[in-house]
Amino acid sequence: MNYYARTPPTENDWQELFSIAEKGDLAAFKARKNVFTEKIHLGRSCKGWRFLFNHNNWEFYQSADDFWTWLQSKRIVDEHERIIDYVDFLKIVLATKDARPAWHYKHKYPHLYIFKDDAFFFNDVVFF
Repeated sequence: MNYYARTPPTENDWQELFSIAEKGDLAAFKARKNVFTEKIHLGRSCKGWRFLFNHNNWEFYQSADDFWTWLQSKRIVDEHERIIDYVDFLKIVLATKDARPAWHYKHKYPHLYIFKDDAFFFNDVVFF
């Protein structure tokens, strides 16, 4: 299962989008709608395997601690767009802590996988 973070739109975001829609400015609407549609891939969990975090080229966080702090202000969804509570997501990750790590991918694709802060991060360039 893949998990994603979304930034919840603010009241101001909604008002701005409605205002743009009322004006009929399609280009501005398309440019602004990313607030509502952008998903940041957090990682994936597969039965029997340790959770694989996506480091996203460290654009949003620099460590596992930064990741958890950053994530608290996000809406977490799974690949089916079901909302996952922060605590429930943490339980999902912790439940896989003692599972098998994906070391076979690390050896096969060393440039894609990084082990940092006791978490196995990967670069999302290639999906296996």
